[in-house]
Amino acid sequence: MTVQSGANVPQPPANPNQPPQPPANPDQPPQPPANPNQPPPAYTAAPGASVHHAGVHQTTVVNVVTPGANEHSLVLRFLYFLVIGWWLGGLWYGIAAIFGLTFIGLPLTFWMLNRMPTVCTLKKT
Repeated sequence: MTVQSGANVPQPPANPNQPPQPPANPDQPPQPPANPNQPPPAYTAAPGASVHHAGVHQTTVVNVVTPGANEHSLVLRFLYFLVIGWWLGGLWYGIAAIFGLTFIGLPLTFWMLNRMPTVCTLKKT
């Protein structure tokens, strides 16, 4: 029986399910433990290299509403309310109230009530 001595002999793993680790390369110096304040090596650039950050940019859409733009004239809206708007608004409100009696109809009720100014006076919302 021959006994081999030396650091190049792989040791059996402590856990049989774990694959055996290759022996350490004596030509490379040992790596220092990772610093938690630095990013992993895959994200670090070589010294003197230019770094370009590619990230996700959020786009914000802003709708600017100017008062009176595409609005019917005040005289036309007043005449509409006197002739059509008051009774159509009452009918619209009554239908919305009927839909509001059921749980399933509540979204339609709120949608209708939000459009009440348009139905009564042609007001753009």
